[in-house]
Amino acid sequence: EEVEAMRAQLPADLDEDALIERAAAAVPNVTAVWFQLVGAVDIEDTQAALAKATDGEEAKQLQAKLDELRMQTPLAEQVKEMFSDQWELMQQVVAMDKLSRRIHVAEEAGNQEEAAELIKKVEAMRALLPADLDEGALIERAAAAVPNVT
Repeated sequence: EEVEAMRAQLPADLDEDALIERAAAAVPNVTAVWFQLVGAVDIEDTQAALAKATDGEEAKQLQAKLDELRMQTPLAEQVKEMFSDQWELMQQVVAMDKLSRRIHVAEEAGNQEEAAELIKKVEAMRALLPADLDEGALIERAAAAVPNVT
Protein backbone atom coordinates (compact mmCIF):
# COMPACT_ATOMS: atom_id res chain seq x y z
CA GLU A 1 0.00 0.00 0.00
CA GLU A 2 2.82 2.40 0.85
CA VAL A 3 4.53 1.74 -2.48
CA GLU A 4 1.30 2.44 -4.33
CA ALA A 5 0.82 5.66 -2.39
CA MET A 6 4.36 6.74 -3.24
CA ARG A 7 3.89 5.78 -6.89
CA ALA A 8 0.73 7.90 -7.02
CA GLN A 9 2.78 10.96 -6.03
CA LEU A 10 5.17 10.52 -8.97
CA PRO A 11 4.59 12.43 -12.21
CA ALA A 12 2.45 10.42 -14.62
CA ASP A 13 4.96 10.90 -17.46
CA LEU A 14 7.95 9.74 -15.42
CA ASP A 15 10.32 7.66 -17.53
CA GLU A 16 11.72 5.20 -14.99
CA ASP A 17 14.07 3.58 -17.52
CA ALA A 18 15.65 6.95 -18.37
CA LEU A 19 16.03 7.69 -14.67
CA ILE A 20 17.77 4.33 -14.07
CA GLU A 21 20.09 4.95 -17.04
CA ARG A 22 21.01 8.40 -15.69
CA ALA A 23 21.72 6.94 -12.26
CA ALA A 24 23.89 4.18 -13.74
CA ALA A 25 25.86 6.74 -15.76
CA ALA A 26 26.34 8.93 -12.69
CA VAL A 27 27.77 6.07 -10.63
CA PRO A 28 30.51 4.45 -12.71
CA ASN A 29 31.02 0.75 -12.34
CA VAL A 30 34.59 0.72 -11.10
CA THR A 31 34.14 -2.99 -10.42
CA ALA A 32 33.97 -3.60 -14.18
CA VAL A 33 37.33 -1.91 -14.68
CA TRP A 34 38.81 -3.86 -11.76
CA PHE A 35 37.57 -7.15 -13.25
CA GLN A 36 39.20 -6.29 -16.59
CA LEU A 37 42.40 -5.20 -14.80
CA VAL A 38 42.63 -8.49 -12.89
CA GLY A 39 41.98 -10.26 -16.18
CA ALA A 40 44.81 -8.35 -17.84
CA VAL A 41 47.22 -9.39 -15.07
CA ASP A 42 46.01 -13.00 -15.24
CA ILE A 43 46.40 -13.02 -19.04
CA GLU A 44 49.96 -11.70 -18.75
CA ASP A 45 50.84 -14.27 -16.07
CA THR A 46 49.34 -17.11 -18.12
CA GLN A 47 51.18 -15.99 -21.25
CA ALA A 48 54.46 -16.02 -19.30
CA ALA A 49 53.75 -19.50 -17.94
CA LEU A 50 52.81 -20.71 -21.43
CA ALA A 51 56.07 -19.37 -22.84
CA LYS A 52 58.00 -21.37 -20.22
CA ALA A 53 55.91 -24.56 -20.50
CA THR A 54 57.89 -27.57 -21.66
CA ASP A 55 55.24 -30.23 -21.19
CA GLY A 56 52.72 -30.50 -24.04
CA GLU A 57 49.77 -31.21 -21.73
CA GLU A 58 50.65 -28.26 -19.48
CA ALA A 59 50.90 -26.00 -22.53
CA LYS A 60 47.52 -27.22 -23.72
CA GLN A 61 45.93 -26.45 -20.34
CA LEU A 62 47.57 -23.03 -20.19
CA GLN A 63 46.37 -22.20 -23.70
CA ALA A 64 42.83 -23.21 -22.73
CA LYS A 65 43.08 -21.01 -19.62
CA LEU A 66 44.39 -18.12 -21.74
CA ASP A 67 41.54 -18.49 -24.22
CA GLU A 68 39.01 -18.52 -21.37
CA LEU A 69 40.56 -15.43 -19.74
CA ARG A 70 40.46 -13.56 -23.04
CA MET A 71 36.80 -14.46 -23.46
CA GLN A 72 35.91 -13.41 -19.92
CA THR A 73 37.84 -10.12 -20.07
CA PRO A 74 37.62 -8.82 -23.64
CA LEU A 75 38.67 -5.31 -22.59
CA ALA A 76 41.73 -6.38 -20.61
CA GLU A 77 44.19 -5.04 -23.21
CA GLN A 78 42.42 -1.68 -23.25
CA VAL A 79 42.55 -1.44 -19.46
CA LYS A 80 46.20 -2.51 -19.43
CA GLU A 81 46.98 0.24 -21.92
CA MET A 82 45.04 2.73 -19.81
CA PHE A 83 47.26 1.98 -16.81
CA SER A 84 50.46 1.31 -18.79
CA ASP A 85 52.32 4.12 -17.01
CA GLN A 86 51.67 2.36 -13.69
CA TRP A 87 51.43 -1.24 -14.85
CA GLU A 88 53.91 -2.66 -12.32
CA LEU A 89 51.96 -0.98 -9.53
CA MET A 90 48.70 -2.44 -10.87
CA GLN A 91 50.25 -5.91 -10.95
CA GLN A 92 51.31 -5.51 -7.34
CA VAL A 93 47.87 -4.26 -6.25
CA VAL A 94 46.18 -7.22 -7.97
CA ALA A 95 48.60 -9.64 -6.30
CA MET A 96 47.88 -8.05 -2.91
CA ASP A 97 44.16 -8.33 -3.51
CA LYS A 98 44.49 -12.02 -4.34
CA LEU A 99 46.53 -12.61 -1.19
CA SER A 100 43.94 -10.72 0.87
CA ARG A 101 41.25 -13.04 -0.47
CA ARG A 102 43.39 -16.05 0.46
CA ILE A 103 43.76 -14.62 3.98
CA HIS A 104 40.00 -14.44 4.29
CA VAL A 105 39.62 -18.06 3.11
CA ALA A 106 42.31 -19.23 5.55
CA GLU A 107 40.65 -17.36 8.44
CA GLU A 108 37.23 -18.77 7.54
CA ALA A 109 38.76 -22.27 7.52
CA GLY A 110 40.33 -21.64 10.93
CA ASN A 111 43.87 -21.89 9.55
CA GLN A 112 45.42 -19.07 11.56
CA GLU A 113 48.98 -20.15 10.75
CA GLU A 114 48.42 -19.81 6.99
CA ALA A 115 46.54 -16.55 7.50
CA ALA A 116 49.44 -15.12 9.51
CA GLU A 117 51.94 -16.11 6.79
CA LEU A 118 49.79 -14.51 4.10
CA ILE A 119 49.36 -11.35 6.17
CA LYS A 120 53.16 -11.06 6.40
CA LYS A 121 53.38 -11.34 2.60
CA VAL A 122 50.76 -8.63 2.11
CA GLU A 123 52.52 -6.36 4.60
CA ALA A 124 55.84 -6.91 2.80
CA MET A 125 54.22 -6.06 -0.53
CA ARG A 126 52.50 -3.01 0.96
CA ALA A 127 55.89 -1.78 2.21
CA LEU A 128 57.11 -1.80 -1.41
CA LEU A 129 54.31 0.47 -2.58
CA PRO A 130 55.22 4.10 -3.22
CA ALA A 131 54.83 6.21 -0.08
CA ASP A 132 52.93 8.84 -2.05
CA LEU A 133 50.47 6.37 -3.59
CA ASP A 134 47.10 8.07 -4.00
CA GLU A 135 44.57 5.24 -4.02
CA GLY A 136 41.73 7.74 -4.43
CA ALA A 137 43.33 9.07 -7.61
CA LEU A 138 43.63 5.55 -9.01
CA ILE A 139 39.96 4.90 -8.28
CA GLU A 140 38.98 8.21 -9.88
CA ARG A 141 41.07 7.35 -12.92
CA ALA A 142 39.32 3.99 -13.21
CA ALA A 143 35.92 5.62 -12.71
CA ALA A 144 36.64 8.17 -15.43
CA ALA A 145 37.61 5.35 -17.78
CA VAL A 146 34.48 3.29 -17.19
CA PRO A 147 32.35 4.84 -19.95
CA ASN A 148 35.10 3.86 -22.39
CA VAL A 149 35.39 0.33 -21.05
CA THR A 150 31.89 -0.87 -20.20
